Amino acid sequence: AVVSTQSGHYGRDTRKHLFSSIILSGGNTKINGLPEKLRNRLDEIVGKRHKGLNIKVVAPPERLYSPWIGGSIIGSLSCFMGKDLSREMYQECGPKAIHERCINPADSIQS
Repeated sequence: AVVSTQSGHYGRDTRKHLFSSIILSGGNTKINGLPEKLRNRLDEIVGKRHKGLNIKVVAPPERLYSPWIGGSIIGSLSCFMGKDLSREMYQECGPKAIHERCINPADSIQS
């Protein structure tokens, strides 16, 4: 339902591309039959409203590790350097540290 609800915010062409490349990642996506159930449910919900929409759900076998792989790639980019935080910084400031250090670096917490 979240996928179909959020797709309404986009135009027809963008929606077409979004639904043709839904990629599952993370441990919870390993639930037996989830990719098929998601695709069938989206066909029921979205297919009625948007005739001819090609819905494709991709569930790569390595999806359990995809978030870690993506995080390591992002972490190795030069634009991400200096935005990492130590455990101590997080424990001291909480989730606010992530926002200030990574999202709004102008307000960055000093190391």
